[in-house]
Amino acid sequence: MKSDKLTERITVRLSETDLEAVKKYAQYHRLDPSDVLRMGTVSFLRSQGALDIEEPKQGFYLIERGSVPAGSPIHEEESGGKRIQIPENMLPPNLRKDAYVLRVNGKSMEPDIPDGSYIIVVRKDPKPGDIVVGHVDGDGVTLKKYIMKKGIHLLRSINPHPRFRDIIPREKLEAQGVFHAIVPKA
Repeated sequence: MKSDKLTERITVRLSETDLEAVKKYAQYHRLDPSDVLRMGTVSFLRSQGALDIEEPKQGFYLIERGSVPAGSPIHEEESGGKRIQIPENMLPPNLRKDAYVLRVNGKSMEPDIPDGSYIIVVRKDPKPGDIVVGHVDGDGVTLKKYIMKKGIHLLRSINPHPRFRDIIPREKLEAQGVFHAIVPKA
């Protein structure tokens, strides 16, 4: 059982302080602590001799956190946890700890972001014109362009088809992250 051996090595080699730091980081970013161990803390843990995980041949890994609809906001189940290899030049090192991957479901952001694409999302505050993962009125999330028009926040599709209408929140729009790039197909 390789995972039991890995867990044992981490538990034995990390101090309580280090374990608490991993747990706090995971809680703050709404991640499972095991995902944190596979993400940003891997280099630290390896330098301490606590991990023996293969490095990507080129680039780095981000965790897939599930999918996001490019259409009407709906509740999507967070899933994933799968490690996605990202080319080194796609994301500056200072943004990696706040980044994750989502799979796009829907055609409202085509042709720029095709249905089925994997995208890199960075947790940061959006500016008008950014493409965001927006949580709308507690009704669910969607991937859209963030627009500020006459003091009103709205989300707009890139696809000009008339079936994709602007989304104007009744009460609240919360950006969960800003689109950074499409992950290239391997």
